[in-house]
Amino acid sequence: MLLKGIIFIFFIILTNAQASEKIAYIDVDFILNNSLKGKLIIKKLNELNNKNLKELKNKENQLDEEKNEINSQQNILSEKELNKKIKNFKTKVKIFQKDKDLMFSNIEDVKKEELENFIKNISPIIEKYMTENSISILIDKKSVFIADPKYDITNAILKITDIKFNND
Repeated sequence: MLLKGIIFIFFIILTNAQASEKIAYIDVDFILNNSLKGKLIIKKLNELNNKNLKELKNKENQLDEEKNEINSQQNILSEKELNKKIKNFKTKVKIFQKDKDLMFSNIEDVKKEELENFIKNISPIIEKYMTENSISILIDKKSVFIADPKYDITNAILKITDIKFNND
C-alpha cells in the first residue's frame, strides 16, 4: 500500500512538473558500454583484471607446488624441519592473501577513478544537450518504471559523446 502511495505521489509530481518542465531520461550504463571512450575504459579494466588474475594464478600454482613438495617430504624430513617448512609455507599463504586483497582493492580504485572521469567528461555534453533542448529534469533510466521512449536521450548523447571524444 505504501509503494502505491509513493508511486501515486511521484506520478502527481511528474504530472505537475510536465506541465511546466520538460523531463527526459538517460541510460548512462548503456553509454559507458557502447561509446568509444567507454569501450576503451572497459578494455583497460579488463586487461588489468586479466593481468592480475594471471599473476595470482601463477603465484597460486607456485604455492600448490610447494605444498605438494612439503607433503611428499613429510616422511623424509625431521619434525623440526617439517614444522619449519610448514610455518614458512603458511607465511607465504598469508602474504599471497594480502597481495590478492590489495590487487582487488587497487583494481576497484582504478575502476572508480575511470568511471568518475568518464562521468566528469560526459556531464558537460549532457548539460549542453539539456540546455539546447530545454530539458529541466533528467532521470537515470534505472529509476524509471515506465516511460515513453521519446523521452529517452541516451542515443543522442551517445552519438554526441562519440563525435566529441573521436575528435579529441
